[in-house]
Amino acid sequence: IDAHELAIQLATRDYNAGTFTSQQAAAKVYGLPQSTLYNRLHSITTSIASY
Repeated sequence: IDAHELAIQLATRDYNAGTFTSQQAAAKVYGLPQSTLYNRLHSITTSIASY
């Protein structure tokens, strides 16, 4: 697991646990684009990942 994937997983976990009140706050703490966290939370895959 690389550092980027770990950050996504931690941000997702903490957001779902209620540690953060917004996706934007969780993404900022973990250094992620908000869109990346949004996509992961809504099970949206990129064209590369789905291919």
